[in-house]
Amino acid sequence: KTLSELLPSAAMSTDETRAGLGGSQATASSPPPSALVSLLKSGKLRIVSSPLSRAIETALLSCPKAEGRIELWPEIREVISGCDDIGTPASQLRESPLVLKACKGAEEKGLPGFLTKLDEVWWTVPNDLSMSLGPREDMVEAYKRHEKKFAEADEALLDTRVEEVIQRLRDVKEPIIIMASHYDLIGALTQKLGLVEDSETYKHAFDVPGWWLENAEVRLAQLVI
Repeated sequence: KTLSELLPSAAMSTDETRAGLGGSQATASSPPPSALVSLLKSGKLRIVSSPLSRAIETALLSCPKAEGRIELWPEIREVISGCDDIGTPASQLRESPLVLKACKGAEEKGLPGFLTKLDEVWWTVPNDLSMSLGPREDMVEAYKRHEKKFAEADEALLDTRVEEVIQRLRDVKEPIIIMASHYDLIGALTQKLGLVEDSETYKHAFDVPGWWLENAEVRLAQLVI
């Protein structure tokens, strides 16, 4: 079967939490449950999400049958451009009902390895601020005072981060991956992979390579990397 026959849709999104319209859009992206369960049981599917709450929620809404089987990849977090791109510390994620629902299977006695190994601060912080910041609330306030510093620090590491994402994709043994990520990160990743918008189909396309998705938009790509 072709990839589109095996998996008619895969969730990629950007936005804040999935309430209202966003939730409806994410739910509408859901693959047929029977196909999803079959692929998971056969070991042909990996589902990964950014650790930002809106992406985790999108992954759950889009793939409810994958509850407990979703991995968090900090490398596919959004490029920092606002307060909602400042993450939740790993210690809080490990106790979050949303995260536990998405990532911890009922049969697991402990937390998944990717959660226990997740750095407490897994998003970019300017070097001259990193030692002086405490909880997430302090970091949000710091971001409000130093927006330019955060943006420049994150942008400086973006190319390296995208290369890390590509390497992680190479290392995945499953042939199909669903990725719940974000607008700018997906744009940078697909640009690096050489994917280009069809400007005749996507009138919102920029004059740069890469895919620049609408909220809860779904794309399929068959890659050899």
